[in-house]
This record gives sequence, C-alpha cells and structure tokens, in this order.
Amino acid sequence: MKYVFVIFSIFYYLLSQNSYCQISGTGKIYIPSAGGYFLVTDINAWSEEDYNNYSGKYEYIYPAYDEFGEWAGDGVSEEMSVIFSGKTISLSTQMRVEGWDEPESAISQFQYPSDFSKNYGKFIKLTYKDSSNRNITTKGLLTNTKNNNEYFYEKSKDAGHNSFFLFNKPMSFIYNLNDFQEMYPEFSFYEKDKTGSTVYKYSSSNSDGSGKYILEVIFNQDLIKEMRLTGQRSDDFNEFDNIRFSIQDEFFYDRGTEINEKYSSFFEKDDLKAEINYGETTYITITWK
Repeated sequence: MKYVFVIFSIFYYLLSQNSYCQISGTGKIYIPSAGGYFLVTDINAWSEEDYNNYSGKYEYIYPAYDEFGEWAGDGVSEEMSVIFSGKTISLSTQMRVEGWDEPESAISQFQYPSDFSKNYGKFIKLTYKDSSNRNITTKGLLTNTKNNNEYFYEKSKDAGHNSFFLFNKPMSFIYNLNDFQEMYPEFSFYEKDKTGSTVYKYSSSNSDGSGKYILEVIFNQDLIKEMRLTGQRSDDFNEFDNIRFSIQDEFFYDRGTEINEKYSSFFEKDDLKAEINYGETTYITITWK
C-alpha cells in the first residue's frame, strides 16, 4: 500500500527553543482524549529527568471531518510506541487510513535528546479550552517534518506495566489476591469455578439496567489469570463505557474481525492482550499473552 500522509499543519516554532507561537487559523486542533476540536491556549516544554517517564503510547488523529462538521477527507489514526533504552529512543508507529485494509508501520531510533530534537520532535505540554471553557493540560509529542508542518501526538494515560486504570486506580495483573483485595474492596468472592480458580465479582447497580455491567477477576494459585467485563452500552456515556475506553486508550490496537455481522477488536499492552466483542451485550476479556 502506498504510504499515505495527510498534511495537517497545526503550528510553528518561534525562534526560542521552548516557546511556540499561537496555532494559525482558528487555533483549534483535534485532541484525541477529548474527542473533538479545541482551542489551544498555551504550549510549553515538557521536561523529565527520568526519560522513561516519556515512554508509553501516543496517538494522533486526523478525523474525516473538520471543526465545523464538514467532510475533510479520509480519516487517519496513528498509534506510536515510545521506548527508551539508556539515551536511545525507539519509536514504533502504526498508521491506519480510512478505506485501506492494511496499516502502515514504521520503526525509527534516535539518540536523545540532541539527535531526536534536531531530526524528529520535542515533548510538550499543551493546554486547551474544553467545552466548559476550562483550561485542560495534556502531554504529548510535537513532531517536525521536512515541510515545516508539525503534528501533535497525545500521550495516552498509563497505569504502568501490565496494568490499566480501573475505577481511577491501577489494575495490575501482577497483584496477588491480598494486593487485589486491598486495592479493590468493591469486589467480593463469587465462586470457585470448575477449574478450581477463584472468581471475584463486581456488579454495577443501575436500577434501570442502562449501562449495567459485571466485572469478574479470575485467580489461579494466587495470581490473576483473567479479567472479564460484560456490559450493555446506552445512548449516554456511562461507567461501562468509561472502563471500555480506558482499556482501549492504554492498549495498542492489533486488529479487528467481522464474522456473521459480529465485530471483534484485539488489543495488546506489554504482556497482556484484550479482546472486545461488540453487540447488544459487549464482552471484554483480558488475559496474559
């Protein structure tokens, strides 16, 4: 597949290394975590003494519509994995273009910070106004291109290695049973299943059934073996959707399938894999690879 690159110019550097001019045009860009176009109010350098704090998943989205809701061409989404090894930064990207079946992948390495800053980009903190007119700050990577166009990759939230956020707390697959009970008192013992595994369960208490869901964590010999989430989506964003999107935000998309009008998506993060089966009832399973 021919490499497709959609030019999306968002802003230009000032002469100062850590200063940036206001975005041209209306000053709005698409913020992946917010799911829309928002006005950028400030951009500053993001500096970390521990380079590993930059590691994780980053996302760039060029939607098929502009800030006014008008069609703007084929949509583009790109996920980037950032990994540090000493002073070497490795970038692995996978880009998907609307209408194309196969993604484009690329891997590159730079010495950090000099070679990276000169030839690729900078880590920044970007502040924008949300729909309630509040200033929200997010972190990400601003890339350089040969055409002086720049692209903002937003850093996804990250609960840590082999973990994801659940109820705004890190749900780690390395927890033993005592760690899990201490971190998540919301769960209670449910049963010993046919394999001898211990199952802990949490059920939401939506009285109308809208967005109701069940969480099950399965332990085998004091270690987490599997986690299951079963729920129903509603027209309004709810707690079930929040958990589902938290998994999708932290995990890297692998592939999707459609069999007999049943849709499934597969994701990976570190040593974990997740499968989401969509329908009137949505099933999510997270296991070790």
